[in-house]
Amino acid sequence: MPADPLHKHNNIQKKKAAMKVTVLSMLLNVGVAAGKIICGAIFGAISLLADGFNNLSDSGSNIVNIIGIQVSEKPADKEHPYGHARGEYIATLIVSFIIIFLAFELFIQSIDTIISGNKAEFSILSVVILCVGILAKLVMFITNRMVGKKYSSELLIATSVDSLGDVLASVAVLISLIIGKYTSFEPDGYIGALVAVLIGVSGIKILKRTTSELIGGSLPPQLIDEIKKRLLSYEGIYGIHGLTVHNYVNKYFVTVHAEIDADIPVLAAHELIDKIEKDFEKDTDIYLTIHLDPVILHDNEANFLRAKVENLLRAVDPSLALHDFREIRRNLPVLVFEVGVPFDLSRTDDELKDAIYQSLYAEFGIQYEYSVDIKRELAG
Repeated sequence: MPADPLHKHNNIQKKKAAMKVTVLSMLLNVGVAAGKIICGAIFGAISLLADGFNNLSDSGSNIVNIIGIQVSEKPADKEHPYGHARGEYIATLIVSFIIIFLAFELFIQSIDTIISGNKAEFSILSVVILCVGILAKLVMFITNRMVGKKYSSELLIATSVDSLGDVLASVAVLISLIIGKYTSFEPDGYIGALVAVLIGVSGIKILKRTTSELIGGSLPPQLIDEIKKRLLSYEGIYGIHGLTVHNYVNKYFVTVHAEIDADIPVLAAHELIDKIEKDFEKDTDIYLTIHLDPVILHDNEANFLRAKVENLLRAVDPSLALHDFREIRRNLPVLVFEVGVPFDLSRTDDELKDAIYQSLYAEFGIQYEYSVDIKRELAG
């Protein structure tokens, strides 16, 4: 991750780099697949043949990648106001399905080989092709991972994971051929089945991660922390909460509640918020919307009550956070506030609210009315 985790991505550079490594990967996959399939068919090595078809499917995945890259970089339009960046996730899903389907087919073929007892014929040419394939896959792993990490491309990172799995699979096939030549044991079908399982596991992992992103996964904690740190660096922002992020592949739509001194003029508060939103859009890939929460900072009674309520919340659970506290003064005054609750806290909202009300009545009795709102939020 770069020194500034919120750095603004250059989407033109990302597209060019992604296209280069994808085309390179496709050409290498086609060449390696052709060599393995031909040798596997000639020498009756099902594990080598399976490895070759795996590489051939990878070239098909590369074509899907190219389409996904093109689609994801299309600008926003009336039908897709947030852009087409999530098209990259669709392409990644297709890649994962191809990988899983291939793994299933290879596993069935390997089982048939084990049952039939067919013996693979050893050849130096097969060994050479496997070694060349391993080197080619290492090149694909390194280039896809480097570019994927640099530009935060899930599609390229998924491709790199698949390439590393292919390296392990090819090494297993190579070991299989050597064992088959120098021993009476015929491991070809078993190694083919192992290769199929490795391929299937990598496909399932990619599918799981991509599905999570499509559903709406959260950002890494370090990015959330950096957003909060940057917001709080502005003079006049006394606290933030209610941070919500919608991730569109290097483009983030963020809403947040910012606490500002209730005594400053409305126009001054608006100018501050407007500046922050524009700064984020200029320097990062974040499109920020800030909801202003005025907080009373210079009222001793309100500050005293806020401190007491904060202590009560800590007693209920140390992870709870107090937001939007205010005292509405009338015949029977009302304490109004919001409680920020981490998503991973196991206690239900109703359980927490009951515990909070019990603490409030134990501390203040009926001298106040209480209005408590529970909001789940990103911790940090």
